Amino acid sequence: MPHGNLLCLAGKEKVRELGIIGIGNTLMGDDGVGVRLLELLEGGDLPQGVNVVNIGTNAMALLHSLTRFDAVIILDAVDFGGRPGQALEINPDDVISKKELLRLSTHESDVLNIIRLSRELGECPEDIRIFAVQPFSMNSGEGLSPRIQRLLPRYKDDIMKLVDSML
Repeated sequence: MPHGNLLCLAGKEKVRELGIIGIGNTLMGDDGVGVRLLELLEGGDLPQGVNVVNIGTNAMALLHSLTRFDAVIILDAVDFGGRPGQALEINPDDVISKKELLRLSTHESDVLNIIRLSRELGECPEDIRIFAVQPFSMNSGEGLSPRIQRLLPRYKDDIMKLVDSML
């Protein structure tokens, strides 16, 4: 039975392990927002049991990373048709079952397929959330757009609230 961020297992308490996984290409404008957010989170005080993993553009590393944790938050740029800079918390089950309702790029589709594969293999945590940021610019050779850069502190606060709710 869960007690805060502790799970009771056969009379022993264990801290729930939460992985925060950053995905993206920092050389492609706002596509790098997941990695930049991960770097920002690493510089702060993360609660016990929270680990960060930067997989960059290696989406297949996500498959291995999913097996390491009890719960996962994926940070990524996602074209969901929102306003540039808009952030959403997405449950992959909702997207997988209603995929036709969202306009996802190949990159995000790959992430969803990897989550699905991991679940089929029985090696995936039940609790996965995607913190998705609608990109403004995905041009090569740029850092984050000024609009997205300005919103990083707000995203960090939102992610920390999500972390607290998942522990």
